[in-house]
Amino acid sequence: MLAPLLALALMQPTPEDLTTGTRLYHSCQEAKRMGDGANTVKNDRIAECLAYIGGYVDGSNLSEVKLFCVGNASMGTTIAVYLAFMDRNPKFLDNNRATGLLLALAETYPCPVKGK
Repeated sequence: MLAPLLALALMQPTPEDLTTGTRLYHSCQEAKRMGDGANTVKNDRIAECLAYIGGYVDGSNLSEVKLFCVGNASMGTTIAVYLAFMDRNPKFLDNNRATGLLLALAETYPCPVKGK
């Protein structure tokens, strides 16, 4: 009785798998496919991408220290920026998902320097 439960538990993704750049990248690929008009998409993955990136950007807007300034960029554009960055920098796929997202947004949406 214990063996089937153990086997089932081992097949489930570990918490680390859910927080990698690879996971967010694949989730955002699904969101982009939906935006491009694909008929079959993984809705749970789309929600994961939208919720994570939306929360990340919203959270940064509340911070006093601005590492990036997205401004009025749409969610679709922000997702495209992230995917393009990860395509150019696959070394971040195995890192925590926040690493690649932060670097992508900081590179594409730098904040204006005050006083200039």
